[in-house]
Formats: sequence, C-alpha cells, structure tokens
Amino acid sequence: MGTLEPRKNPGALLGAYAKLREMDPAAPPLWLAGGATEASTPWLRAIAEPPLRGHVTHLGYIQSETRYDLYAQASMLVLPSHLEGFGMTVLEAMTAGVPTIVSRRGALPEVAGDAAQIVEPDDAQGLADAMKRYLDEPAAVAAATARGLERARQYSWAASARTLLAAYARLLAS
Repeated sequence: MGTLEPRKNPGALLGAYAKLREMDPAAPPLWLAGGATEASTPWLRAIAEPPLRGHVTHLGYIQSETRYDLYAQASMLVLPSHLEGFGMTVLEAMTAGVPTIVSRRGALPEVAGDAAQIVEPDDAQGLADAMKRYLDEPAAVAAATARGLERARQYSWAASARTLLAAYARLLAS
C-alpha cells in the first residue's frame, strides 16, 4: 500500500515470492500494491520477466475506500519494509482478518505483536517459508487471524486519544 519505494523493500518481496513459487508452483498470484515511482522501475521490470511474469500483478496505488475489498480477497499480507512509521497497513489487514508477515524493523513488530510472523526484511528464504506456512497450515492461518483481530481491537481512536492525553498530562506535571 502507498508507494513502491526502497524503504518498502519490494525487491525482497519479489525475491521471496520467486522462492515460494520454486517450493510451490501452484502458489497464488502476488498482488503488488503501491504507486509506481522512478525507483520502482527495476521491480516493475522484474515482474514482466521470468520467473515472475504472469504470476505478479502490479495493482498501482490503492485508494483508501477500496483497500478493504482488496484485503478481503487476500490470503495474506507480506510487508518486508525496512522502515514503517507506524504500520497502518498491518492494522488494516488484521482488522480484515488477513494473516500477516512483517519485517523485524521499525514499528512493525510492535504493532503486529504476536499476531504476525516476523522475519528479517532481507531474508528472502525466511519470507518464502512464512508465506508457505500460511498456504499449507490452515491452523496457522486461523490462529494468526484470531490474534490479528484481537490485536487490531487494541488500536482505536479512543485509545489513541487516551494515550495522547496521558502523555500531555505527564509533560504538564513535569
């Protein structure tokens, strides 16, 4: 979601997906969401060539009002970012009941908690193994979905407002 840029690490995702297809040629297609930039040229070129050609679709930028529909069709969300400010995409996916795989960077592990598989962002084999697990193990999907829904409920505008108010109170007291 958002924009295809180096910090989102789409190259690692594409490499992991190629490894997944080696392990499981029947793996579902990969939908790569995000607006194209000049930096995305190598990734878009890679999806037009073997072994990814015909298996990866670049969807472009996804408007906020259509994201839920996309999540509802997804078997998983894979976000191997090097840097995420908060990880709203993870919460959106978990709210939609989508099992997630995130990188061990930025706010992603904190936001996802125990509801996601957490992998090093440049570990293509680890990402592929995590994807394969969700494809092969319905119990892992069910557990991740349940934990994700519970985790997402912990984040709300009311909870954010209470946290911010408490921070202001601590600042004023000091």
